[in-house]
Amino acid sequence: MPYTAVYIKGTTIGTSTNGKGHYQLNLEPGTYSIVFQFIGFKKRVEQITVSSEPLVINVKLVPEEITLNEVVVKAEDPAYPIMRQAIAKKEYYQKQVQSYQCRVFTKSVFRLTNAPEKLFGNTLLDKGDSLGGIFYLSEAESQISFEQPDKVREVMVSSKISGDNQGFSFNFYSFFILSFYKNLITPPIGNQRGYVSPLSDNAFFYYKFRLEGSFMDGNKKVYKIKVIPKRPTDPVFSGDLYIQDNDYRIHSADLMLGRGAKINFVDSLRISQQYLPVNDTTWMIFSQHINFFFSLDFFGKKFAGNGFFCHTIRNINSVSIIRRIISGRK
Repeated sequence: MPYTAVYIKGTTIGTSTNGKGHYQLNLEPGTYSIVFQFIGFKKRVEQITVSSEPLVINVKLVPEEITLNEVVVKAEDPAYPIMRQAIAKKEYYQKQVQSYQCRVFTKSVFRLTNAPEKLFGNTLLDKGDSLGGIFYLSEAESQISFEQPDKVREVMVSSKISGDNQGFSFNFYSFFILSFYKNLITPPIGNQRGYVSPLSDNAFFYYKFRLEGSFMDGNKKVYKIKVIPKRPTDPVFSGDLYIQDNDYRIHSADLMLGRGAKINFVDSLRISQQYLPVNDTTWMIFSQHINFFFSLDFFGKKFAGNGFFCHTIRNINSVSIIRRIISGRK
């Protein structure tokens, strides 16, 4: 499974699988609990002992068992009180971490799936390309320092780019720091006026919500909530939002923007995020995956393609937590 989160339990040391489901972790000899996690699949924990010799661990994830309690007919779906609680606490979670430092691995790929062989005399798509039409590929490792409200410093540790970036690089994570705790989401690809978050203060004007069921993640119950736009032409998302019981924080998100959301340059954009605990009270994004698809007609020539930005956040440290009361809530 591509882009599965793999990390040491109780830490933010980890990685993500690549497009073929392969991964690599460099660990000192010892005993570890390795967690394998992917949205919509049951989390798996493997106990391993590392020696000086390489160790191969292959695992298989199974779909999460979503259960729905006995349905009681009410005036509103059970998702609504859950979402009210989540919206009420979003400001706290948005501002909970005053500052932090982390390492981020970024991979970006742009691929043409349909294009004329030549445009203005230049070859665009080599039909024999073993990479399957990839015209831009970048991998980078960077150090991020963040301080509230939005002060970000990014230092590039290493970077490799293949293809023509036209003077712009897509390997900076600071362009892609996205939080659904904010009222508006502004991904780099899209309308810079922003898109309404399902946790926005006025979310109920834009969205309908439906409780799909729940599952247990350790000792935490997690609700799966279907996010449904009220109007197809609003700047809104659709998809699934996973909210923890009692804490009402985001556990993970798998949300999409379609054509109706008026995205610039692309037909659809999908944002998947997975969170993990960095201490007893705080969860932060560990992995983020952004997929996009595009099609266009340029001078009578048809183009189509797709791409993704994959971010793995690890070694989160120097976390400073705000411990004051925000809007009357802890």
